[in-house]
Amino acid sequence: MTRQQEDGRALAARIGATIADTYVDNDISASTRSRKRRPEFDRLLADVRAGRINAIIYYSSSRLTRRPLEFEIIIQLVEQTGVRLFTVTAGTVDLTTAQGRMMGRFFAAKDAAEAEETQERVLRTLQQNREQGKRPGGQHMKGWLKPDPRKGIGYMEVLDPEAVRWIGWAADWLLSGGTKGGITRRWNKEGFSTATGGRWVDSSVATLLSSPRLAGLVGYNGEVVGEGTWPAVLDPDTWWAIQPRLGAGRRKGYKEPRTPIDQVRRHLLSGFVRCFQCGAVMLVRRGPKRVHRFACVSKQRGGCGSLTRNMEWLESVIGEYVAERILAEDGEMSEQGESPDVEALKQRIGEMEARLKELREAAMQGHIPMVDAGILMTDIREGIDELRAQQAQAVADQQTTLLGKDDVLDVWRSDDPEYLGHRRHILGRYVKSIIIHPLPKGGYWRKHTIPLDSITIIPA
Repeated sequence: MTRQQEDGRALAARIGATIADTYVDNDISASTRSRKRRPEFDRLLADVRAGRINAIIYYSSSRLTRRPLEFEIIIQLVEQTGVRLFTVTAGTVDLTTAQGRMMGRFFAAKDAAEAEETQERVLRTLQQNREQGKRPGGQHMKGWLKPDPRKGIGYMEVLDPEAVRWIGWAADWLLSGGTKGGITRRWNKEGFSTATGGRWVDSSVATLLSSPRLAGLVGYNGEVVGEGTWPAVLDPDTWWAIQPRLGAGRRKGYKEPRTPIDQVRRHLLSGFVRCFQCGAVMLVRRGPKRVHRFACVSKQRGGCGSLTRNMEWLESVIGEYVAERILAEDGEMSEQGESPDVEALKQRIGEMEARLKELREAAMQGHIPMVDAGILMTDIREGIDELRAQQAQAVADQQTTLLGKDDVLDVWRSDDPEYLGHRRHILGRYVKSIIIHPLPKGGYWRKHTIPLDSITIIPA
């Protein structure tokens, strides 16, 4: 870029022109495939129309524009303002004659075609790399040691033991009912930093954990299209299992809005408590003297707004109920129930993904209409999503079903906020919902006088 500017200034000196300004669009392609605006090019046109400059000096036709539509604008600009064009490589460009306009259009179309052909070759190379499972490009990410040619370490070649440890812990945390917020707090507290040495936020945690690269998988346009040749941080089954638990906002830079789910996870029973009279989910509210209670939402939000119940009392009752259920188990938690076979689910998913690939190739080769292929591929993707959900639940069950009673009881009775996600996971194994009934009229109810039959526990 500096050399081109020097050549342009030399040309200006030869023709006796005074340089009024320099217009440089760094790292912005001038080709037809680029969707980015060129602010300096737009400023150049505005200055010509304003009469600020009467000549444009540029290195070559491809440096001014590779978009035929933009070249037509330049032709109009010459007709309207009389601005003159000079190039370092081709001399004066005369767009005031039919022959000059024809040649200008020819070079603009030629430059556009060359840019498009170059991009097609690059895209084909990238596609071939994906098909062969080669390491993708991009910035360094957590999971592998930073490239260091002096030590013979290449990009994504050597696993980082510390990153493997904390990413593995994060997967276990999610599968046992933990939240992204818990991962963010723990990683920052333990000094496990981002790839650039910064602190984690929920969205950056989600971005990292949702990357197929962690599982040694090749991703493209939001789909997993094959297996890679680099060492994996997580095994694929575990990676697939945590994806439903990451929620929205996995894209880099996307700041997630607060949702009811985020608020639900502040309290153990939130999301499980329902009103008997209207069936609405009851939310936690802080009443007089900072006493928390579950309250039915207002009529405007779909509830009746008439029932409340002391949260501390309710958590105490449910705590004893779940503890009794745990103690009543015979042997280990693995006998809680049968989960789908992870390997069988994995095989079925593989078969459906292979069918998806066959349909895509058949449509591209014209063997079946694109519309028909699209309908079939949509059905298959929905089936894959359903199987992925089953696989995720099965893997999550495997992570928690090998604990003995004592371990489960210790977690259940813990008051540590870090275990809230684990406790909610245990609660969901035994309780489907908690129905709150109206209290008898005429009484002044305190925690120790609330009757047990004023709630109904629906077992899971």
